Amino acid sequence: MSAILSPINFLPGSLDFVRDFDCGKTHDHQIELSDWIAKESVHALANGTSIWLYKIQEEIAGFGALGLGELELDTGEIVEVQNIPALAVHVRHQGQGFFHQIVDHVIEQAKSRINISSPLLTLEVRPENFIKESYRKKGFDYCPGADYFDKQRNIAYLGMIMNLRRK
Repeated sequence: MSAILSPINFLPGSLDFVRDFDCGKTHDHQIELSDWIAKESVHALANGTSIWLYKIQEEIAGFGALGLGELELDTGEIVEVQNIPALAVHVRHQGQGFFHQIVDHVIEQAKSRINISSPLLTLEVRPENFIKESYRKKGFDYCPGADYFDKQRNIAYLGMIMNLRRK
């Protein structure tokens, strides 16, 4: 069993702790997540996204985020959803079970907000990212309506969804 991570709230002043956060450099999605926490997290925080850093002893082992988004249903109706914009484990701590602890914590945070927000939780993952199978095991399903294409970067993402009332 892996050590227990301690979540701490990410604040704008926390940026120095994650400026050099490294999810790995082998795959584009790893670089993208390292860049997200170092360059986009403060903007996301200002727009209402909650971000947690996960510590083991005095070291940051990972991060997770929870915000709001929209999803267009098959009927054309647009509904509000909770969304995980980014979640990652530092390269030194990958393969130690920390991914599961972080995902479980973010899901619990989303569940605690059902009364004020949506019971639907979404995320987007690159098709080549092997972690999508771990999300499926956690209860996420593929959701074509939640697929996303970033025109600026020419990158496609698979949409995944979980109904928190069924989890």
